[in-house]
Amino acid sequence: MEDISQLFRSDNKGKKVLLFAREPTGYGNLFRDYGDKIIKNHLKADSYEILSDYPLKTDFYIDLNKYSKTDFTAEDYAFFESVLDFESIIKNDRFFRIHIPYLEALNYIFNCSKFLLEFFRANKYDILVTNMPDCYVVDLLTQIARHFGVSVVSFCGSSFGKAHCRITERGEVNNVRDITEDEIDDFIAEIQSKSVQPYVSSKKQVYQKVAKYYFTYKLKYFWHYLIQFKLLNNKNYRYLMTVVDTYPRNLLDIFGVSSLFTNNVESFKERDTKKIVYIPLHYHPESTTEYWVPRENYLSYYPSLFKTISSYSKRGYTVLVKEHTASYLRRERKVYKDILSFENTYLISPFVSTFEMFDISEYIVVWTGTTGVEAIMSDKKVVLAESEVYYSRGLLPFVGDEGEARSLTRKEKEEVARVCLESIVAIK
Repeated sequence: MEDISQLFRSDNKGKKVLLFAREPTGYGNLFRDYGDKIIKNHLKADSYEILSDYPLKTDFYIDLNKYSKTDFTAEDYAFFESVLDFESIIKNDRFFRIHIPYLEALNYIFNCSKFLLEFFRANKYDILVTNMPDCYVVDLLTQIARHFGVSVVSFCGSSFGKAHCRITERGEVNNVRDITEDEIDDFIAEIQSKSVQPYVSSKKQVYQKVAKYYFTYKLKYFWHYLIQFKLLNNKNYRYLMTVVDTYPRNLLDIFGVSSLFTNNVESFKERDTKKIVYIPLHYHPESTTEYWVPRENYLSYYPSLFKTISSYSKRGYTVLVKEHTASYLRRERKVYKDILSFENTYLISPFVSTFEMFDISEYIVVWTGTTGVEAIMSDKKVVLAESEVYYSRGLLPFVGDEGEARSLTRKEKEEVARVCLESIVAIK
């Protein structure tokens, strides 16, 4: 297997490339296009074949009903037990974690693993290009491909520009291109500008989307989950995830929830700002809060969130928890109630700007996401709730070590910018 940084600096003509692709609609087409551009423009490969968990427009279809228990050999089980991390796969996958029993989850893993095992035994590839792990199928695919000596190139959309994508599998930094000083200066200036004049979705836009996604969920629950999955036994992940994706499902989680939030942050300026912590809620469930936190005893986002809030609340801090605009009215009301059960903890409306939150807070606490970078570039003190991903390579302290938090120097900011940029490639 070649180092990813070398793959992006090499001519890969003649190498056999496999692209994992989702369904050829909507976001599936977008990610197919990302993969195509990465292979042709950045890896400079001649051609590629497509593997998909969707039966249309693919060279190979991952048929999750092809194998059953009677097909597994002693050699297969030895492979499963020696190569795969079952606990991690189940914990990270939202459908397994939330919706089905442990033994049933193992059956899904075994069936998918058997298919991929036989596939890579029969087909030899040099490079696999895939979207980053966001479900058990991709998680297994990347693990098994590596076992067969295949170099894995994973990508995701970039928060720092719609015309770019990030080359990363689990949030790690991959130096896939050389960065100029002008790029670094432009990046810092753009991030600082966004913090000062942030984009905040209007209430009308948010409420329209909530209404749209509420009825979308009802339709998908009937057609995807009840008909395709339950009745027809179609195990494509797009049908399974209907019951655990970020849809507004219950009217009780929509109406009256806004009363739990405050829009008035001016009142907090009267307090000791050195004892105010700002925690931006992450969009969840999502890969960045499921697969990007490598700490072994990390359970999942919500337990980690409550642990973090509790730490600050019990130490006398005022904890301001601001909702993510894209998650507003899509979480269960119980999550908000649990947050508010902690002393000196407040829910802040998503329509309050990031800059306003920076202005009244001493510490910004993050797991992953762009808020940490924005805070760094705005001279704020950033604290990490869990493992370091790509921000600063050791410059940021963790919860409990706030005394070590500080604003970064210009040179350190430039290094953070370089780290962010060197994993990002243009998609044109």
